[in-house]
Amino acid sequence: MEVAIQEARRTNAQLAISWLDISNAFGTVSHEVLFSLLDRYGLDPVFTAFIKNLYKDATIVVKGANGTHVTARWSVGVRQGDPCGNDSGERVWTADHSAGLR
Repeated sequence: MEVAIQEARRTNAQLAISWLDISNAFGTVSHEVLFSLLDRYGLDPVFTAFIKNLYKDATIVVKGANGTHVTARWSVGVRQGDPCGNDSGERVWTADHSAGLR
């Protein structure tokens, strides 16, 4: 990656870099598991329907500089900046644990 950055700087070329964090637990949770947890913990059905709609038939498209693109279905992980991501899930589980629920 360092060589690619240096070469782009040297030639004044555009460079796009993408980083995939494969160790992120929220990035590996199945959408179906997420949906079942929302239902199990009794979240408002309107909220649950909203989240399900966000992830229904989710796809990711990567476009190349030469006009090519790849489209893939996306069935695991949460969107960056998603209110279901980061520590909000931890808050649900912590509240669940402190309430003595299992």
